[in-house]
Amino acid sequence: MIRRPPRSTPLYSSAASDVYKRQYGSKKQIEQRIAQLKKYLEDHKDISLTWRKIVQNRISRLSGLVGILYVGAQTESIRNETYDKIIDALNACKSATEKGILPGGGSALVHAAKAVEDKLTLKNIDQRQGARIVLNSAAMPLRIILRNAGLNDSIILNKIREAKDVWIGYDVKESMNSM
Repeated sequence: MIRRPPRSTPLYSSAASDVYKRQYGSKKQIEQRIAQLKKYLEDHKDISLTWRKIVQNRISRLSGLVGILYVGAQTESIRNETYDKIIDALNACKSATEKGILPGGGSALVHAAKAVEDKLTLKNIDQRQGARIVLNSAAMPLRIILRNAGLNDSIILNKIREAKDVWIGYDVKESMNSM
């Protein structure tokens, strides 16, 4: 049986730190403190960069956006390589959340090829043949994923091509889904 922690006791706060006795505080208290710190940053644009980072760090801790990763390895070069891979992954996640996420697994290429195919006006047979080769090659990543999963790639590929919504993809573990 999971016990809930006791209710929070008074909150002691400064711009750089917050102290909750026994519990992290109610959600309302935390949201109020986050709003207070954000207002502080807006009102005090002339504070030092160091102090601004401290306050931003405090906001991210309160909102639950902080994670600490410890990277270790047998040698320094392996550790640095692993660290670089982690940084790349974190940057990819940040970019995806800032700019939006597309359906993966080749679905985006299929939708892009469909959009290009609808707008192509080709004059001779050679151009049409070359365009067909390029457009078919855009579907190959999805075909290979589906074949490796033991699925019928033609049927699924046609369903994705026929979909009017570009957010339609295929989850190999589940089934057709809308992201």
